[in-house]
Amino acid sequence: PRYIIAARDKRSVRYIGKGNHGYDVGAIRTDRPCPARCALYYFEATVLDAGERGALCIGLAGESFSLHRQPGWEPDSFGYHAEDGRKYTDSERGEVYGPAWGAGDVVGCGLVNATRSIFFTRNGQHLGVAF
Repeated sequence: PRYIIAARDKRSVRYIGKGNHGYDVGAIRTDRPCPARCALYYFEATVLDAGERGALCIGLAGESFSLHRQPGWEPDSFGYHAEDGRKYTDSERGEVYGPAWGAGDVVGCGLVNATRSIFFTRNGQHLGVAF
């Protein structure tokens, strides 16, 4: 099942699941990969409502990534999770990284192609290289 509804303008989404288990996740991704010839690929999301649990994540994942899991929990995915501020890759344990985030925050994710490094931002503040 899909737990996300996209607005008609395709610029905002709403989670409609119940958050009862690790596969009750709503994930979205672009229909195009990060451009290889782009020095820096970066995007941001504004959190309007973090829900009851605040279980949000921003990150990057390969094309085979399941949209039923959060980025970072599966192989070939990288995520910065809202509820604990931890960074995750191929694990549900995560590592200490940055501050928690939620409603009212603007979070960003960037990929530096030359070094293949990934970083995150929160409210305009660069949080350092995560991966």
